[in-house]
Amino acid sequence: MMETDTATTADAPSTIVPTQQTFDQFFTFDGSDVEIKAIFQGLKVTGRVASQAMVLASPVWKKFIFPPWTVHTGADHQIKTIDFTEDDGCALLILLRLAHLQTTIIPLKLGLDTLFQVAIQCEKYDCLLLLHLILSTWIAAEQNEAVKDESGKWLYICWAFGLEKPFEEAALRMANSGGGFTRRTAHFWRYSALGANA
Repeated sequence: MMETDTATTADAPSTIVPTQQTFDQFFTFDGSDVEIKAIFQGLKVTGRVASQAMVLASPVWKKFIFPPWTVHTGADHQIKTIDFTEDDGCALLILLRLAHLQTTIIPLKLGLDTLFQVAIQCEKYDCLLLLHLILSTWIAAEQNEAVKDESGKWLYICWAFGLEKPFEEAALRMANSGGGFTRRTAHFWRYSALGANA
């Protein structure tokens, strides 16, 4: 089972303290050969990732690093820069740590907001397989908060991660709450996200 190196299971950002007002070290990984730019806790970050780890983790990241639309020049190892500044920094860091096999420092509880951001990036970068060992732990940890959510974040989380039963429960709960989410909308979400045969 994955373990966290922090004294609390709170969201990851609250447990990280920058060194000399920079978070660069948290976004720099062994064997790195590609520069990245990100925003973390409101600060600009310059990090470095290992291209092979990124390629194996996400087909989208693979295209960033080795663009299929460019002419091969033989300079595959040339340093490149990937801009992640539009992404949530905490969710990005979690995915990068998973991609680089830093599993012992992955928090066992994220909080609904951070899990929502992770879901967004998993959809965006097609890297759901990174979560195969930890996702069930995160989902279980958020069950109590999930029943209180009326923002639709839990609904999206369930959709992004293919959690059919929790998705249906969340959709019906929001429909019954009268918060502007109708049963018709719930069925639309269900069939759009899970397929007509779900």
